[in-house]
Amino acid sequence: MIKILVRLDFFYDDEDAIDQFILMVKSGTSFDDVEDELLKAHKFLCKEDETDLYGKCGRIPLTLINYVCEKNGWKYYNLEYDIDLNLD
Repeated sequence: MIKILVRLDFFYDDEDAIDQFILMVKSGTSFDDVEDELLKAHKFLCKEDETDLYGKCGRIPLTLINYVCEKNGWKYYNLEYDIDLNLD
């Protein structure tokens, strides 16, 4: 497994939802593979998903990352910072 850092930024219903994840994918999986899978899954969940996962769980990054990981056998962890400063 290899580690890929992913930031997902959703803008829906005039609200931003941004999350960062550590994504653990199978060796040999490229950044492009992950990006393509996320985009393809988002399009599917928006337009073709008969179970309406976005409607049930929310059109948010967590719903997408859960779906993609379950589908591909990947794992994710929330990205937590050791230091997080807000310097206004």
